Amino acid sequence: MAWFWNRSESWDLGLVEPPWDDRTSIHDYIARHVVPGKPDLAEGGESLPDEKDDGGVRWAAGAMDGVMGHHMGPGKDKKRARKTKKALEAVLLRATSENVAALYALLMNDDGALGYLDHLIEALASKQRVDVERLEQLASWLATKAPDREPVKFAIAMLGIVPSRKHEDIILTLGRHDEFTLYAAVALSNTSAKPERSLFELAKGVSGWGRVHIVERLAETQDPEIKAWMLRDGYQNSIMYEYLAYTCATTGGLLAALDGDSVDTELLVGAGEIIGALINGGPAEDIDDYKDGAAVVDRFVDLLGSQPNDIRHLIAVDSIKSFLEEDTNWDERAKRGWTPQLRERVLERIKSLLVLPHWQDLVQTGLQAKDATEFFNAQRAAGAIGVDVWDAHFTRLKSGEDDGWYYVMQTDDPGRIDRVVALAKTKLPLDKIATGPGNELGMGLEWNPHRNLSFVLQELGRFPGKGWDLVRTGIRSPVVNNRHMALRALSAWGQDAWPEGGEDLLRRALADEPDEQVLKGLETLLAGGKIEDPHIDADNR
Repeated sequence: MAWFWNRSESWDLGLVEPPWDDRTSIHDYIARHVVPGKPDLAEGGESLPDEKDDGGVRWAAGAMDGVMGHHMGPGKDKKRARKTKKALEAVLLRATSENVAALYALLMNDDGALGYLDHLIEALASKQRVDVERLEQLASWLATKAPDREPVKFAIAMLGIVPSRKHEDIILTLGRHDEFTLYAAVALSNTSAKPERSLFELAKGVSGWGRVHIVERLAETQDPEIKAWMLRDGYQNSIMYEYLAYTCATTGGLLAALDGDSVDTELLVGAGEIIGALINGGPAEDIDDYKDGAAVVDRFVDLLGSQPNDIRHLIAVDSIKSFLEEDTNWDERAKRGWTPQLRERVLERIKSLLVLPHWQDLVQTGLQAKDATEFFNAQRAAGAIGVDVWDAHFTRLKSGEDDGWYYVMQTDDPGRIDRVVALAKTKLPLDKIATGPGNELGMGLEWNPHRNLSFVLQELGRFPGKGWDLVRTGIRSPVVNNRHMALRALSAWGQDAWPEGGEDLLRRALADEPDEQVLKGLETLLAGGKIEDPHIDADNR
């Protein structure tokens, strides 16, 4: 790049006092959690050393950059870019502890790096005089030594603009964490000798926002191996399959693959999940944007044959059935192949598949599985054939799993609610929850008990008088949502259903309630009013 230049003056980062004390570097932390040959990081690797544990809102790894990039457009923070450029220039001129500390303080901005990096790079390019060797040394030093995420993102971006390929291993290591995959992908695209292959290898090692970022950057690939992977694995991610379904269907050539001589099991499963995600729609292109949609669905259903035995196929055909039965104007869709004849043919075929008797056994087996993915696939499939999954969720909760509290509350049976309430009193640490009101949002794994309590409380309004111990706990929880849900339950019950001591509890809660909205709710209930909540059925208000 013509805008780099070199100085001959002495300049040594080894003489600089790092502005981060002796904390563990993010690079070393990630490297210790990389499992060769396996996707994602080892247990504990997702929580970075600089993680803030303050109970407030925390973005999932890579989520803030992902949301900004997908829904808010490019960053506009030119002022921050100018300040960072000035601080960077000072470091590149004189590597002093003071200059490095000033730059590091600017890089620590919690607003994220996406807002200013493009502007910074443009500003550096316009200057025409940047010491390439010093910038490379500084970027490598920060990338491998810094313990804070925003400076590391800056470092990766800088490594991506210096004309050198010797730092690819550093970039690949950092890119294994979803928080940095976007930056690693951009850097590899600029510096790798074979960027597509580098991106492909990195994509296989991540599953969250990192997977989304990389697959989108492989949308123009002509590599047969990458295209085949997109249809079988590439669309899968822990955010939403809907983000990548269209890209993988079009780039991977889904229709041509299904029309091929040999359709393997993995391809057929992938096709069904891609179709389902396209039908669900959401943040990216959906089934109405996919010109091959009708032909792909037609071919997919034919390829299932007469005895499909994968529960994921049942989920797919049920999704297709719901789509084809939509009460909408099909005239526009008919222009894209969704003719009445095709819809009727596919629907008849699907109806014959949905009544196959072996689905019952497959669903029941899946509902007894300990593996969470297998269980929740069975739960989704159960709805297609009318299987009640309440007992399965309740059994999992009894066994120690804690991912089913929302589902067991989705019932109108008072007897079942009695069982849930009794179980909650033994499984939820009520004493540890009722520690007094606070302003906690309850985000993060450590707040799971409080979140599970909310799942129960938000439905108790439909069952007056049931679960008073849980309501009382909710009123004394530090998590604001718990208190909201508890008050809404009491509002739905009506004062006649409040147990003895209920009113006194609310009056005591008034004295130390820190949240204004909860305080208003307490005052409303004590004044004999109702808390309006669209979640509560009208008959129970």
